[in-house]
Amino acid sequence: MENFIKSKINLTKDDEIKKMIKTIKNQFLDPTVLQHLRRGAIMCLTRLACLINPNKNEVSSEMIKQIINSVLLCFRDSDPKIVQTAGISMFDIMRNLPQQYILKYFNEIFEGLLTV
Repeated sequence: MENFIKSKINLTKDDEIKKMIKTIKNQFLDPTVLQHLRRGAIMCLTRLACLINPNKNEVSSEMIKQIINSVLLCFRDSDPKIVQTAGISMFDIMRNLPQQYILKYFNEIFEGLLTV
């Protein structure tokens, strides 16, 4: 999936990444979308978060925040497979981002995990 994302968008252009994040959030994370598409969307957001350098600039930091918030919303989903995928994805995001960056969102992540 990471290779697919790299081939489809230029990771040096913040506008392309923002457009991809917005498309995934709006078209694939809606509860009316089929389960396998929503799970794939969560995984795509995870791969994007792992590819973006949060220390690059403020725009990158904002994109990571959008991705984390989108995955956190999936913790409240009624479908247990979506919640499981969101938990795994959050773990991957936390593992791949710098620790000081994750600490900015620790409260939100912790509260999201408590709802699971």
